[in-house]
Amino acid sequence: MPDDPTPMAEGYYDPWARTAWLLVTSRSLGSDPAYADRATFVDALNDAGINADSSRVSRWESGQHAVSFRALRGYETVLGLPEGALVAANRQLVRDCEASAKPPEKVSFAGHDQRSPDVMVSDLVDRATDKDDHLTGGDWLRLATELERFELVLLSNRTWSLVCERLVHELARTTGVDQLRRFEALSTLVTHPVAQRHVLLALGAWLTDPDATSSANRSRETLAMPFPSRYNTGAWFTSSTPSSTCNPFIRRTSASTEQPEAPAARSSTATKMNWPYRRSRAVVSGTS
Repeated sequence: MPDDPTPMAEGYYDPWARTAWLLVTSRSLGSDPAYADRATFVDALNDAGINADSSRVSRWESGQHAVSFRALRGYETVLGLPEGALVAANRQLVRDCEASAKPPEKVSFAGHDQRSPDVMVSDLVDRATDKDDHLTGGDWLRLATELERFELVLLSNRTWSLVCERLVHELARTTGVDQLRRFEALSTLVTHPVAQRHVLLALGAWLTDPDATSSANRSRETLAMPFPSRYNTGAWFTSSTPSSTCNPFIRRTSASTEQPEAPAARSSTATKMNWPYRRSRAVVSGTS
């Protein structure tokens, strides 16, 4: 099994050693015991369109070689994992491995989608602003990573508010891999030059919401959002004093009652997230 011997006090860890451990355990302990055999798994990866052999998989699963986005998606597909589960975990590890870590590379979940990137973004924004349309964690991660590929995204302030506030509220109501993918989506958006201000406003609205605050106080748990060093000095934005500076996807958040991929429960209290959603087409430009 791969191991990261970096001391806790070092202030740095090896993201690829930890990703390797995640790959090995996902394959060996997955729902299909046949994939515990590496040769069988390599054949399945090739059938899924991933160029792999036993030597390459060994390097991936030992932490000796960085794993590409395409390979991570291949693992998810073959092992039947939710879209973006391994990708989100890896991006968080790369993002948080040290204080001066560079952000993860820009990726695209579009794959073989026949739609142009701007049409895809517009459709996802329409869904995010429709209260009756359920978005999975994979949908949120897809939206955030596609938006990241554009230098300029023109949306009305109201549309940005609806998208970001809904994401923050769903993040606070989910657990496990559902929360992980939403957290990575929010982490991606907070580094976007256009989306950042709206993400911060949505976080502020959530933290000052009496219902959210009382729930957090009752459970003594918190929503934590790390700010990139180029925008902030590494401080954490929290609803209460956190017991440790770890990311929220490895511990439960306040009043977390949602089952995996179930629509977030709606409060009868008139809050900003109960506003009627208005569809608004996104206008994007720049390098895709």
